[in-house]
Amino acid sequence: GRSRMAASRGAVAAALVLVQLLPVCVCNYTFQCPSRAAAAACPGEYAKRVPPEVDRMYHSLIDALLMGRYADSAADKKHGSYMAWLSLAEGLRIADCHASYADCTPEADFAEALKDVCGQARMDLQRLEQAGFAPAGMLETLRGRHFCWTLGTEVGDSRMLGLTQLSQGFDALCLGNLLELGQEWQAEKTPFPILLPVLPPSTPWLLYPSAYTPPNTCDVESFSDGLDKFIPADEVHRPWRDVGGLFAPYLAVDAGLRRLERRGVKLSRFSVNLGAANGMCGWGSLYDPVNCLLEDRSSNTTAILFEADKDNFPGLLQAFGRRSNVHLRLGYTTPSLATRDVLAVMPPGGVDLLKVDVDNCDSCFVDALVHAGTRPKFIHVELTAPLPPPLQGRVHFTHKPGFKMCGSLSEFMRVSPGYRLLHVEYVNAVLVREDLYAEVAGPTRLSDEEKWRLGYFCHPFRTLSTWGEDRYHRKQGREASLLADRAVPLRERRLFALQLFPGQAERQRYEIREVD
Repeated sequence: GRSRMAASRGAVAAALVLVQLLPVCVCNYTFQCPSRAAAAACPGEYAKRVPPEVDRMYHSLIDALLMGRYADSAADKKHGSYMAWLSLAEGLRIADCHASYADCTPEADFAEALKDVCGQARMDLQRLEQAGFAPAGMLETLRGRHFCWTLGTEVGDSRMLGLTQLSQGFDALCLGNLLELGQEWQAEKTPFPILLPVLPPSTPWLLYPSAYTPPNTCDVESFSDGLDKFIPADEVHRPWRDVGGLFAPYLAVDAGLRRLERRGVKLSRFSVNLGAANGMCGWGSLYDPVNCLLEDRSSNTTAILFEADKDNFPGLLQAFGRRSNVHLRLGYTTPSLATRDVLAVMPPGGVDLLKVDVDNCDSCFVDALVHAGTRPKFIHVELTAPLPPPLQGRVHFTHKPGFKMCGSLSEFMRVSPGYRLLHVEYVNAVLVREDLYAEVAGPTRLSDEEKWRLGYFCHPFRTLSTWGEDRYHRKQGREASLLADRAVPLRERRLFALQLFPGQAERQRYEIREVD
């Protein structure tokens, strides 16, 4: 049955006392930058020491690498080199960050961090050199002038060299492929590009570098099953662009609905979109599965769309104001009001797709609609992604939105009895009704925690994407990687998770339960 999450005021106060008095884990992650000590010594200085444009440039380089890899028909043979390039880029970014905080960091901590991070960077560059993807100019400059290779070089004198030299290695690895196809991919406005990836299907996943994560989190060996088992064997998969902007190795929701229909499941052709934005269907951060269904007239989809942002009203009215099969609800709503409105127009067959992205206790809306008997076949939600299973985290719904939080993966699973996790698409998750799971799921045996780790924590963009929360917490000196460290007891991870938003926890708006 449904268990209430609200803790008593005394229990919350006790947890907060523990948060303040207990040093949560003595984990010494040398990849954490700024370190706890540096952030404490120089609080609130991240944007000054690591300008936003620097992170954006690293993000652009990694994005170009991933796009070039998709356009590389020999990507399977060059997998080790792509891994080395990605690891080198992340290592140089972290080294630059440590250099920016050199005057705020205890000398011993600074030396240990550079020893580990620069040591890995040197190994990555050597791997690229051996594979023939490190141009002579790049080798000469890094080894002759960068502080990770030269003991006598002042850190501040060579901090940006890594960023400027990485592009040379990228050019050698895959620039030609990217120029041929990448620009046309970027020009596509939908998540279903006309031009598909050309990398061989057997190409392994490119995960976030395991050298910069807690042990046994992003190594392929740390997963209990293969990573290529999300698509049913008899399904012809058409790659599409997910919220991270990458070609997703998962079944898109619209493809899942078509598959259900082919297998004899009757569709209602009715969807619910809580947080419809401007009604556009796009890829990456603009991807909205309900809007995409409505844009595809062949799907014959009807829907009810909710949107509270007044800036988006004109776009929605222009797109759907004259469509009799689309019901617009413009303005602020609540879980109970949204449920009332959905039930008023829902056909007898229930809901095909429920999508929620309102940043105000999204799990409250899912809870209300699921328990009202809407029986959606798929549920597509945005997550408070840093919180891993089995932590159940949420905020209370408020009539005065301010602090934005959707809910953790385990919290969405808690309020959705009778549903199973299909996959995690970076900061989004897709749930499917349990009686339909076998129809759309591949043969994967990964647990929910492994699906979270694969889809979010090991995503190549996790540390740089503006759509994730990693950068926000990093700027505060909080390394959210601790939450994925299974060597840390769950109780300590819960206390650390409360530290992420202590003010909200103190006001009892932000709660976390641990469920073994």
